[in-house]
Amino acid sequence: MLRAEWGPPIEATLTVTGRRQAVVSIDGAEHRFRASGRQALDGQVHAFLHEEVARPQLRPVVLTEAGVTDGPVRWTVWPDGSGSAEDAGDAHDTAVQVAPAGPG
Repeated sequence: MLRAEWGPPIEATLTVTGRRQAVVSIDGAEHRFRASGRQALDGQVHAFLHEEVARPQLRPVVLTEAGVTDGPVRWTVWPDGSGSAEDAGDAHDTAVQVAPAGPG
């Protein structure tokens, strides 16, 4: 459990370039992902945001998905590993658990 003050949110954008590929843009840097399908792709993105951005900087990441046709359009990943997702037609957030990234 992290016991520290969290800083202001970091804004990021997710662009899905196919069923199995996506690009996350954070502060002008692009991070590319490829997976076996959309669910695995989302898992990789969440794990990256938690392990490489939110937790080390003690700041939540608010990810806006560009060009969405299905799935969440706005994700928030918190430094403690929890998260939420907001769908296009929803007025509420749905809690999600972010699985830590595995080795490799």
